[in-house]
Amino acid sequence: MVADPALVAHGRRAGLLGRSDGIEELRALADRGDTKAKVIFAAAGEALGRAVGDLVNILGPELVFVSGEGTQAWLHIAEQFETSFAAALFGPLRGTRVEVDPWDDARWAVGAATLVLRASFAAPFEEEARAFDVPIGVIA
Repeated sequence: MVADPALVAHGRRAGLLGRSDGIEELRALADRGDTKAKVIFAAAGEALGRAVGDLVNILGPELVFVSGEGTQAWLHIAEQFETSFAAALFGPLRGTRVEVDPWDDARWAVGAATLVLRASFAAPFEEEARAFDVPIGVIA
């Protein structure tokens, strides 16, 4: 509902984007004030705020970090996110803070390098230990 491919699909259904257009074009339309593009991002912000609010109600953290590629459109998502997030929270959790960590392409490179280094230096017994992991929701 909120990931880039879903937003692009909404943009295509709304006639804003062609087959080869992506999230960058949808963001550019919203930046220029296109009403349909802004509505798509606002709906995404509302859905994300409600979902994060529900998670906060279940887990009870004091602080939530929002990060990832979607933060590149935060300007268009923020207002609806904040409104629906606040509305979703139960009483004592209404003080939960949200911080947005801006995303850039350099983070992909750091993440990829981290995975490569981790795999290169992993102890051999880690693979054996993972064989005993039980997926969440599976009852033996």
